[in-house]
Amino acid sequence: MSVFAGITGLVLAVIGACRADKATRRFFALTAAILLVLATGSHLPLFRLLYAAVPGYDKFRGTSKFALLATIFIAMLSGMGLDVLLKKGKAGLGTLGPLAAGAAGLALAAMGVNSSCQSPVGLWARFMQAVAGTREVYAPAESYRDAGFVARAGEFAAQSLLLAAGTMALLALLLWLARRCTKVVFVVAALAIAEVFAFAAVSRDTFPLSAIRSDEIQRLLSRQPGDYRIMHLSRPNAAIGEGAYDAGGYEPGAARERYADFVAFTQGMDLNQVDDFPHITRPHPLFALMRCRFVFIPTAEGLKLDPLETPPLPHLLLVQDVRVVTGGREAVLGAMGQPNFNPATTAILESPPDPMPVADSSRPGAVTLVDSTVNSLTIEADLPAPALLVITDAYAKGWRAVPLPGSTQSSYHVMPADYAFRAVPLSAGKHRFRVEYAPAGFAAGKWISLASLAAFLGACAWLWTAPLRKRPVTGESDLPSAHLA
Repeated sequence: MSVFAGITGLVLAVIGACRADKATRRFFALTAAILLVLATGSHLPLFRLLYAAVPGYDKFRGTSKFALLATIFIAMLSGMGLDVLLKKGKAGLGTLGPLAAGAAGLALAAMGVNSSCQSPVGLWARFMQAVAGTREVYAPAESYRDAGFVARAGEFAAQSLLLAAGTMALLALLLWLARRCTKVVFVVAALAIAEVFAFAAVSRDTFPLSAIRSDEIQRLLSRQPGDYRIMHLSRPNAAIGEGAYDAGGYEPGAARERYADFVAFTQGMDLNQVDDFPHITRPHPLFALMRCRFVFIPTAEGLKLDPLETPPLPHLLLVQDVRVVTGGREAVLGAMGQPNFNPATTAILESPPDPMPVADSSRPGAVTLVDSTVNSLTIEADLPAPALLVITDAYAKGWRAVPLPGSTQSSYHVMPADYAFRAVPLSAGKHRFRVEYAPAGFAAGKWISLASLAAFLGACAWLWTAPLRKRPVTGESDLPSAHLA
């Protein structure tokens, strides 16, 4: 969510906001300003009001992403500023003076930061402590107490300020030359583009895939194929690099109201304090529900593999013992935390299933996963008696089950099982159905998009045929009355 537009791009945006067509510049400048204000999030005095009163505003995972939209409008203003220079040929002395003053100010700031960053009690050190005090930084807190880190950060900041001063001075020179030769404006455009590419080149981090892969984990996974998940306590996002499924990690798509609460419960956290996907620090027997098979624990001797005492459950599990627990989140998770709870044989539901499973241990039935995609599972089952199908994937309200040809059952219902996972009650007989993610909002959005597309195409057709409708009709009635006489 960087709002970097470059010195040149920012100056062009200011020129566009001040000297372009009044109606157009007002729209883009006002929109960019509003988006930048919204990007401040909870620092905005109206944030709580917007969060509580504006529909959909509380659905944004990070309000800083408004900055991305703001840069689009800033880029438009930069283009408008460049257009002004091309048409009028000069920026005016009112622009050159502030640019020269800004370049001098940035150069002085660079010298000030460079002279104070070596002192552990200097102005730069106090500034870094203030930054750490915001608790909105990614670097570890102890880094800001490291004199070497503070000094290196100051040197980098001084170099950046000096580079900005030189860029602003060069821009002032180019704009002065553009007063004599309009073609110099194209050099200004090239400078604006070069700034953005240079910034991206030094900011973009790349690394080989081998840097995030472990040969030890790769050998283990190749010897142990199967549909299961792994967990790496020190690198919670390791599974994506290993080509495996992850039981935790930095997961923005996790179902906050259930899956995250389930993980927090296994970590002994206060469920009322969970506001994101919790960091996993220890394994738990209930991880079997997550199909977690291996936990990798870093030690001084290297990576330690800790197979869970409770083996992972299969992706699809037929259960005949059902317990209905009401009373909300605490009651259900509390029942799951009891020592006698075995998720391999018992499922805890929050409402009675229909049909109710019937114990028939002699013939438990069979279930098969026919096909699997990102948002659907195609399942076949053959049951001698009603049973509950538990799917060890996260539950959300948008999941539904659709019967396919050959199914005994005409309708299916997806319900939460073991608080955070899915279940489908099945009757006796043969089943073939698809469990798919199809929330109501997706269907509504699809029809709104189709209606909007139809309206847009209709408007295009109307505008396209407008000249034909305005063309005069020729014929006898168009002839002068004298000629007719």
